[in-house]
Amino acid sequence: MMCMFCKGNVVRKRVKYELVGEVLGIFPVEVCVKCNERFYTKETSMLIEKVARKKGLWDLKSKTKVSRVGNSLAVRFNKKLVEFLGLNKGEEFSIFPESKDRIVISRNR
Repeated sequence: MMCMFCKGNVVRKRVKYELVGEVLGIFPVEVCVKCNERFYTKETSMLIEKVARKKGLWDLKSKTKVSRVGNSLAVRFNKKLVEFLGLNKGEEFSIFPESKDRIVISRNR
């Protein structure tokens, strides 16, 4: 098989798959030896999704709005994300911009 992006040679491997920093397992995948692009079969993709759902890692992304609280602004986290991160009321975080479109929130431990 040839890579559709760079025309490099594609070989079958077993690779570690991570989602939001959690290892889901080792899965079979076709990998381009030139550009390292990965090609997953439908069956492998469905298995990865099943494992991610079982571990509670699937669909952690959510939309939220900035709210006003007194003279400050606040951002709310949904319950699923709060549980995944193990957040507690009163915890302190550092917030800094990575760019104009991305902010990083980091725990102060």
